[in-house]
Amino acid sequence: MSADGLGLSNSAPGKFKTPFRVRRRSRRSTTPRRASPELLRRSTTGRLRRRTLTRIAPQLLSSWSVAILLAVLAVSGYRVWTMLEMRRVERLLAIPRRWPDITTGLPLPATATLTTSYEGAFLHYRFTVTPRASDKAATDAIETATFTLRFIDQEGFSLLVFRPDELTLDTREGGKTFRAEDVVGSSARIYGAATKWLVTWEGR
Repeated sequence: MSADGLGLSNSAPGKFKTPFRVRRRSRRSTTPRRASPELLRRSTTGRLRRRTLTRIAPQLLSSWSVAILLAVLAVSGYRVWTMLEMRRVERLLAIPRRWPDITTGLPLPATATLTTSYEGAFLHYRFTVTPRASDKAATDAIETATFTLRFIDQEGFSLLVFRPDELTLDTREGGKTFRAEDVVGSSARIYGAATKWLVTWEGR
């Protein structure tokens, strides 16, 4: 086989013709590059920021933790205080209260009394009407009358209005007294704001 068949040429004695090119490596400059002042400033600023965040991050986390803890304690304390205050008010309102007696405007004079207490979202009351005269006309006037009770606040506004059930005659105290005992739905705030009561009647 000839040299040409192997891809070699004998045109120049002592030299061979290669079928590929040999790439020469470019010489890289060994001179160190200098960063621009702007790049150095940015790099320094970035490092300072990272160091600052790394240094103050625990302090920030600690401050936030303390703030969150204080907020949770404040809310919990307020709830506990509110619950205790409500219980204290309910205990006070559960004590029976005797309201001032009222002379009704019936045709024959009669004295109305009211005793109340508050417990379990209900107003417990005892309402009595006692005629001053012992004749039958006074008794009939009370038996046929329908009474309406009103609780008034210090500004004169009506807080609670209700009508007692039918009054029953009670002679246990030696006289004739008509009495009604029942409960009315209400709230501690409304009952606690009442400063006086009024009684009106309808009938013959």
